[in-house]
Amino acid sequence: MTQSRRSVLGLLASVGLLGGVPSRVAEGQVARAVESEPGDGDTDAVEENDLSPPSTPALDFRDQKSTGGSVTVASATLAEGGFVVIVHDDEIVGVSTYLSAGRFEDVTIDLDRPLFESGTLTATIQTDTNGNRTFDATTVKLSCSQRDEESAVVSDTATVSLPQSQDAELVFRDQVVDEAIVVESATFPEGGFIALFAPQVGDPDIDDYVEIGVSDYFEPGHYEDITFGSGFPTESGECSAEVNALLIRDRDDNRDYEFSYHFPGTPDYPFIPPGDVSATLTKADCQSE
Repeated sequence: MTQSRRSVLGLLASVGLLGGVPSRVAEGQVARAVESEPGDGDTDAVEENDLSPPSTPALDFRDQKSTGGSVTVASATLAEGGFVVIVHDDEIVGVSTYLSAGRFEDVTIDLDRPLFESGTLTATIQTDTNGNRTFDATTVKLSCSQRDEESAVVSDTATVSLPQSQDAELVFRDQVVDEAIVVESATFPEGGFIALFAPQVGDPDIDDYVEIGVSDYFEPGHYEDITFGSGFPTESGECSAEVNALLIRDRDDNRDYEFSYHFPGTPDYPFIPPGDVSATLTKADCQSE
């Protein structure tokens, strides 16, 4: 059993997210102040905020606990309209919605892939250079980063800690697959599922995983020799692929599988540890070209 370095949790390059709504953002992401006028009862009046944009950007990204699907930047001050970008292991893992120039608090950002282990993330500010209010990862450059008065790129780091499940275990080993893929054993401290993910093949420009199997619901307990169908994708002319197994916790206790690493906000989530466990699977009676 090996922990995969190229795993589901490591595929963090592509973006295309909707972040959370900062406390100072209203329709169109224009900063506004909301005040109740005397005598209006429950009616709120919306007033344009005419504060001058700050000249110096700043970030406050604090250590925090997370379920792995999102992080929160305590405050972000933008000198120009743009985005707060979250980076992990030199890859973009999350982007805020468009933020106008100004100061925002509690900017919650959904991650493009969930984190399956605690780690250090970095927040930076990228200017919306073309003014279309849409983040384009292909055009990110160092020159787009907002800088402080000393011309240093504004950034801040935070340790993001995930909840730990001390009694969850998953054993998934390298194997030759004939009639079934076999997970050797799984221990559930709470009810949940086992899910298998394999690399997407056919496009060298796409580094992504696809779901190839999900177990039935398991009550809390220890299980052995859990079988799945024998099919898994491989590159053309290859017989083997690295497949990841995840032990998924049924967090809302409805016994329905509700997890997708493409949409980390889904109700169910992997037990941490073990996170994801990888094994090399080889098709029986197959010869590589």
